[in-house]
Amino acid sequence: MKTADEFGKLDQSAIDLVREQAWPDPETPDELHDALLIMGGVPSVEAGKHASWKDKYDSLITRAV
Repeated sequence: MKTADEFGKLDQSAIDLVREQAWPDPETPDELHDALLIMGGVPSVEAGKHASWKDKYDSLITRAV
């Protein structure tokens, strides 16, 4: 029999999986732009985890200037 504490316990692997599935995976600078608009912003720590975004960020910056 489970206790109340065990019923409320969160599974870290499930949390990680959902976080990974929910994170945008833009393939173009325009898709990155759309993702940023929806997300409202991305902490640099999070953005740094996604090296594939670097060239897309650079492209967006170049277009903005």
